[in-house]
Amino acid sequence: MVWPWLVQMGQGRGGLYTYEWIENALGARIHNLDRIDPNLQRLEVGSHIRLTPEVYLGRVPGQYYRVEEIRPEEALVMLQELPTGGLTSWSFNLHARAGNQTRLIVRGRASAPRGLAARLARGVELLLLEPGYFVMERGMLRGIKQRAEPALLPRRRDLGSRIPP
Repeated sequence: MVWPWLVQMGQGRGGLYTYEWIENALGARIHNLDRIDPNLQRLEVGSHIRLTPEVYLGRVPGQYYRVEEIRPEEALVMLQELPTGGLTSWSFNLHARAGNQTRLIVRGRASAPRGLAARLARGVELLLLEPGYFVMERGMLRGIKQRAEPALLPRRRDLGSRIPP
């Protein structure tokens, strides 16, 4: 079951299921759960899914996505307002497959920045940060897979960053 893992994700909740040690080296204070927590199974349109603590790098409210659409067992769509203006979306789409399997497709999109300074900032971000985003999102997908497929779970209390490559 993939859906319960998506519902509880976020900083201060179930974590982001990726490389915990990298997130914490960046000050995100993430702790990835390796179990479904019934207390974290409530999510509503308008809820915030935090990526960082409430105060992060001197900024309030830190980084978060706002839940825009929920279709249980099908889709979770979130939006984030970018500091340079515009929006970015992050969607998690579930497709039931034969044999009690689920295919998870994650998609991120960002609106085109307006103005020369914003475009330059976005270009620098793509050049410098996009490879890191790829690594972390790949780690997250692997982390969700490991947690959703109990037969693959190692016999450890907390998977954290111990998920094998």
